Amino acid sequence: MNVTDIAMENTHAIIWVAKHKETSGLGTKRFSREEAENLAAELNDSHPGFIHRAFDTATEDQRQVAAALKAAGNPAAASVSYPDFAADQAAKVQAPVILPAPEEKIIALEIPSVRPAAGE
Repeated sequence: MNVTDIAMENTHAIIWVAKHKETSGLGTKRFSREEAENLAAELNDSHPGFIHRAFDTATEDQRQVAAALKAAGNPAAASVSYPDFAADQAAKVQAPVILPAPEEKIIALEIPSVRPAAGE
C-alpha cells in the first residue's frame, strides 16, 4: 500500500451534535472507516448528551449529516415548522379587552360652533 492509498483511506472523521442544544461539529483528525465507526460508538457510550457518527469527508455533506443526526436525536425538533408553529400559537391568543363594550345609553354631546364676531 502506498502513501496515496493510505491518504485516500483515511477520509473519515467524527461528526457530532448535541442532543439538547443547537451545537454540532466535525473533528479534525482523519481515520479509516472502521476506526471512525469504533470511535463514534465509544464516544456515544461515554458522552450520552451527544450523538457521534463516522463521517466520510470525501463524499458526505456536513450540514446534511448534522441535520439528520439532530433529527434522529430529537424527532420532535425535526417535525416542527417554526413559522407555522408561531402562527398557530398567535391564532390561539385572545386579545385583552381594552375598553368595555358601550352600554345602550349613549349621550351625544354637541359642541357649539364658534363663529367669528362681526367685524373680525
